[in-house]
Amino acid sequence: MGKWNNIAGFKSYLFTALLALFLLGPLVMTNNVLADDCISYYCTYTDMQYGEVVKSGEDCVDLCTDDFQVNLISIGLACYLYPATGSKYLLGTAYTADGWGGCSVERRGRSITAKISLIQQDTGQVVILNCKPCDNCCGPDV
Repeated sequence: MGKWNNIAGFKSYLFTALLALFLLGPLVMTNNVLADDCISYYCTYTDMQYGEVVKSGEDCVDLCTDDFQVNLISIGLACYLYPATGSKYLLGTAYTADGWGGCSVERRGRSITAKISLIQQDTGQVVILNCKPCDNCCGPDV
């Protein structure tokens, strides 16, 4: 009970616990996000500009772990993601053929929903991908 007898001991313990959570939390959470190194997803997407649908179609993405981050990869898209503490979201940045933006991935069971908001051109462009896992459907090109 010695370390709890004074405020300084408690603050030291709390600081150490928070530091460990901050440094190790993303690693633990990233490992819980994916059991494999990469999972392929078949997606339908909607491309909107200022709330109006301008294009829709199909795509394939890979969600991969890489050291301390998770990457969402497709042709013309790369999201660099990190777990949002206490939620089912992965948040980060996206690099697309149209420039940089924000990226979020929500896990819904085995399916995912990815949202990419392009900010570089100030076009109000948002791409939403609704994806279901598939067996290596992305092929070697991604």
